[in-house]
Amino acid sequence: FAIYIIFYGAVNGITNCFSSMVCDSAYGHNNYKFLLKISKVKAYEFEDHRNLDSIERLKDGADACGFIATIYLSILFFYFPAVVFLLFYYGKTSMLLMGLMCLLVIPRLIVTKYREKLYSSYNSDVANAKRKAKIYKNCFCEKTSVKEKRQYAIDLRLMELWEKSFRYVASKREEIQRRILVGELVGVVIDNGIYVAIIIMLIIMAKQGAIGIGRLTGVVASSTTLSFLIDEIINNNMAVIAENIGNVDYYIEYMSKDYSEYNPQSGSCVALKNVSYRYPESEKLALENITLTIPENSIVAIVGENGSGKTTLSKIIAGLYKPIAGEVYWNNDTVCSVVLQDFVRYFFTIYENIKLGEWNKDNKEEAIEYLNELSFESDVDMERRLGKEYGGTDISGGQWQKLSLVRGVYKTCKLMILDEPTASIDPIMEYDIFAFVKKHSKGKSTIIVTHRLGAVSFADYIIVMRSGRIMMTGTHKELIENCGYYRELYNSQKTRYK
Repeated sequence: FAIYIIFYGAVNGITNCFSSMVCDSAYGHNNYKFLLKISKVKAYEFEDHRNLDSIERLKDGADACGFIATIYLSILFFYFPAVVFLLFYYGKTSMLLMGLMCLLVIPRLIVTKYREKLYSSYNSDVANAKRKAKIYKNCFCEKTSVKEKRQYAIDLRLMELWEKSFRYVASKREEIQRRILVGELVGVVIDNGIYVAIIIMLIIMAKQGAIGIGRLTGVVASSTTLSFLIDEIINNNMAVIAENIGNVDYYIEYMSKDYSEYNPQSGSCVALKNVSYRYPESEKLALENITLTIPENSIVAIVGENGSGKTTLSKIIAGLYKPIAGEVYWNNDTVCSVVLQDFVRYFFTIYENIKLGEWNKDNKEEAIEYLNELSFESDVDMERRLGKEYGGTDISGGQWQKLSLVRGVYKTCKLMILDEPTASIDPIMEYDIFAFVKKHSKGKSTIIVTHRLGAVSFADYIIVMRSGRIMMTGTHKELIENCGYYRELYNSQKTRYK
């Protein structure tokens, strides 16, 4: 043991260096596996807040794997050898003494297991509140929210919401700490009882001449070191493990599950049969008994008021959402390109933004041609990085929408779905957008979701949605003549397009 103490610094330094490398490696590896697994989670599962809470726990679990591994390494290579040396020393003195020293560990291990159980429940209970606290905190730190926050002077209100979530998490933690404290106090009483037993035994052995004064002094002095080591292992290192092992176990269990991808059924065309859909934790059907066929090489418009089910229907057709009833069919060779209403603003270069539609395709000339057709900007620099947050430049909301549209058209596909592709575009440019879509819809089926009817008269087929149902289908002319609801919607918007 004396030799071990001499090389204490070297062993500690080597262990810390090695542990740091293991932590970084484990962090990268586990987060890569986590992101790969999350990429396979079905889109409709993100509509359920309980799944988002689970993902929050999974992120914590993936992060914790690395430093928990380093703690185990420290225990194995640094603390454990020292404890073994000390127990060997006690065993040379008396096997009973070694046994009593081993008993010191048991109360602390029981408290640690109790801590682990409490924190596993705690991590599940506070996942939602922690996620809310992060959202409120980001409102103060991100460019997208700071201007509106200042305009409406809602800083104090957001701080109250953040504090409410934070206080909830803190109160839950305090509750656990109080319960753990009771366990630790009981453990201290038992520890002290064992120490008293050890001292009495040593006094008896000394009186009987079983050990000399030097060995007695050595045992008493080294017991302080053993107590320190046990405290470091159990009360510090194992306590950290206990607080995080629940998330790690949750992560490992999740990663071991096999999540099969949802794909529409194979059919002769793109079609829906008796499809219904309900969002998680909602009693109302978002879609009810929808049956339709999308003709090949045609342009289909889905129209209706906000909340009529248009976007939900488009996501069902795209295979992003799985219906609770009915079936969705695709051709065997169907490849789908989707431009969502809530598209992502990727802070990459302009060309990288477009290539995300089909990364293995490299045709910069085609991408530039599409941008020019939409009057994106004169003499466009495809390598210009977007987003001031990362040293790039800003573009307008309309330009972002054009970029997302080009990304969708750039992808080679048989089915293209555009959800509100002109939401950020003025009525004059809107007509040019629809002309662009019509031009590049040759050889594919195109579905346009919109509540703005001024420029969809060119569609081959229009589906009118109302309250989650298909009210009527037909051409623009047929619907104007036979569907009063469609005629009313169209006439209410007609003045915008004069």
